Amino acid sequence: MQTQRSMAQIHCIGKPETESEAAAIKYLAENLPSDHRIVHNFEACSRPGELPYEYDIVVLGSNAVYHVEVKHFTGTIRGDRHRWRFNSGHTFPSPIPLANKKSKILASRLRKRQNLGRVFVDTVVLITDPRAGIRIADD
Repeated sequence: MQTQRSMAQIHCIGKPETESEAAAIKYLAENLPSDHRIVHNFEACSRPGELPYEYDIVVLGSNAVYHVEVKHFTGTIRGDRHRWRFNSGHTFPSPIPLANKKSKILASRLRKRQNLGRVFVDTVVLITDPRAGIRIADD
């Protein structure tokens, strides 16, 4: 007899913008504990009147908050925290600095609005292609 595993709860604010975002939400819901909450596809401003930042996924765990930036990159990714180079030879800004900035904004908003005191939001850049190779220098 198989036992059915509980899933993390999903709170949909907006619709996933890509198939890889939808797949990441499904994967996290099926693999995280049932006491975790997944909130996805919402916007938040750092200050009133400023343009909002888009958040792919935020995971609220029993002891942690994670901001998950979803990327569907293929091939081998080389670079550092500032620039990423792909097999095609193209280089792009790394998503890490912006994702970290968005995590800090989210932490600040949670501290102010939810009275959470010393909440820390950790940043995760999730590459959804299982065949992708990651060669990012850790500086």
